[in-house]
Amino acid sequence: DLQSAGNLLLSRALWAYGRLDEGDAARTAGMAHDRARGSREGVLAGELELAQVDLWARGDTTRARRRLRDALRADPVDSLAVSNRPYLPLVTALALSGAVEDARRRWTEYERVVPIEDRRGNAAAARRTLGVLLVSEGRVDEGVRTLVSAWDPMCRPCGLPELGWAYERAALPDSARAVYRRYVELRSTRKFDLTDGFHRLRIARWLRMHTSGA
Repeated sequence: DLQSAGNLLLSRALWAYGRLDEGDAARTAGMAHDRARGSREGVLAGELELAQVDLWARGDTTRARRRLRDALRADPVDSLAVSNRPYLPLVTALALSGAVEDARRRWTEYERVVPIEDRRGNAAAARRTLGVLLVSEGRVDEGVRTLVSAWDPMCRPCGLPELGWAYERAALPDSARAVYRRYVELRSTRKFDLTDGFHRLRIARWLRMHTSGA
């Protein structure tokens, strides 16, 4: 739907440039349109994006947990067709918000109910999700290895922010710095469409704080 897509792109642009509340408003407007046309999966996808902004850009786990709780109460994942269930962003958001046991349960559900051919078609995104989950569970070395292996030839910047975050958690700031600099230096439309809205502010802040002479 063109109206929903327009609001989606506008929200990501606003988030990327630090206008978080305006970005939230644009995404919420798109979700209202999704609700009006009966797209529950569109509404839930929007709530998960808003939660990721709370987590990555704001660092607000309390707000994210509340948003996830209310969203799943209104639109339970199992009320959607399997092909429309947003398991991967849900697992990521739950893990980052501190609901690690719930995240692991949803990951197990994803592996059980989603056909293997669909999972193969989304393998890089699934490995990024698993890497975040493992790090959140305290299995940091395993999570880093998983994220390193999650390279997607179709989206060069995808996974770099999560990998840098994992190196932070592994107390490897030099590795995190190298990954973040690579992300910042990439000139990719996929970065703007898919990653900057969540990660640009946090990465810029981290680099200012951890770069000599900044």
